[in-house]
Amino acid sequence: ADCNIYTPNLHVYSLYYYHHYDAGVICYAKKLQARLVGGSQSNEGRVEFFYNNAWGSVCGFSSEWDIREANVFCKMLGYTFAIRAWGSGQFGAGNGTTSVYRPQCTGTEANIAECNNNGWGVSCSSSYRDVGVGCANQTVSVRLVNADGNQSHEGRVEVYYNNTWGTICDNGWDIRDATVVCRMLGYPFAIFSRTSA
Repeated sequence: ADCNIYTPNLHVYSLYYYHHYDAGVICYAKKLQARLVGGSQSNEGRVEFFYNNAWGSVCGFSSEWDIREANVFCKMLGYTFAIRAWGSGQFGAGNGTTSVYRPQCTGTEANIAECNNNGWGVSCSSSYRDVGVGCANQTVSVRLVNADGNQSHEGRVEVYYNNTWGTICDNGWDIRDATVVCRMLGYPFAIFSRTSA
């Protein structure tokens, strides 16, 4: 439905086009394998992908590898979301093989392969570092509380922890943090992050 379709005069061409020119496809059947290496816990470590018959790390600028890319990666491993993104070789250097070079995600992708990038199997220059993540499953509850009670999709963020509802300090709070909360509540993303709520 999203493509333009060529439809010749069916009366003239019906015999000529009768199944001789049917379209076909062969899909790549292997799933992109991913893992975490070098962390002190199983939910954190250096990001690696199995590409071209070898495990390789992901190279990216610290300023580019952030919670958006980390969220996509953690979801690939079955976690709910990322709690941290490291772009500074936090978990040591990989074996020198690079799987993907500078991925740039929006955070909504289901797989790193869907993100823009500068190539797979590209050599990493010395100014780059192997990136890492910390992943988590939703172990806390969140809710939105608003003064007028009119909109269930907006409000002050509260977290249920240690049998108590509490608020989150807005120091450094931005749209990325807001998006994590919205996803925890079942919304696809945040459209605004508010401080002094």
